[in-house]
Amino acid sequence: AVIADVRALKFKVHVPLADALWKEAQAARQAGDTATENIKLWELTHFAPRGIPAVVRDARNRLYQISQEAHQAYMQAFTNHLVPGHYEAASAAFKTIAAKYPLTEAAEKCLFNAGGALEKADAPDEALRRYAALLKQYPQSSLFPITCFKLACYYQDQKKDYAKAEEYFRLAVDRMPEGPHADLCQYMLGTLFYQTGNFKRCYEEQKKFLKNYPESDLRARGLLQVQVIEKNGWKEVTKGEPQVPGKPAAAKAQEGGKR
Repeated sequence: AVIADVRALKFKVHVPLADALWKEAQAARQAGDTATENIKLWELTHFAPRGIPAVVRDARNRLYQISQEAHQAYMQAFTNHLVPGHYEAASAAFKTIAAKYPLTEAAEKCLFNAGGALEKADAPDEALRRYAALLKQYPQSSLFPITCFKLACYYQDQKKDYAKAEEYFRLAVDRMPEGPHADLCQYMLGTLFYQTGNFKRCYEEQKKFLKNYPESDLRARGLLQVQVIEKNGWKEVTKGEPQVPGKPAAAKAQEGGKR
């Protein structure tokens, strides 16, 4: 009886909420405000999923249509603008799409590529703002780890702010340890300590890397740092990162690893 009462209460709450959000979404659509429409439909499907079935179904169908529109706009901007000499225009186009289609996968990709375009346009500070916006607006995005990596590299290479670089490498691993490029961030965290001479911390982080990411393409490099430290203790025995045959470490790290 209690369960039945709770379900009835949820139904009473969800139906008027879903109806109100649907009307707001329709009004936004008629006004040409796709951003507000998308937000209202998203709220409807997430906060009132037990509303009138037909309304919830129509909301989900419309959300799918919007996501397809957003993807097409993203691909068009990627093709038409992301070429040498047009990077700033590309960033502006990506930013516009992200604002028009919030809460879509395309919006996440647009913010990420807006940052990338600004990097290529030699505007690292502006790129930083785009990447930071992605982390703030979409903390559950699959792009979260690689975006943290971009920010960490910015602070490490451009600002020489190693504490901030450590913060972003660690944020990626702590927030999304199973996410794409999380292994790259864990490896780079250890490498950051190696390059700054903190071999004890390097050893700890690379041991963690080897344990948590045994299938990573970067495993050989992490293992080499551990072996060098085990052989020589905490003394500085080489400058920079020890090298293994093949691609330079920096190039390998930029490519990222696979779990």
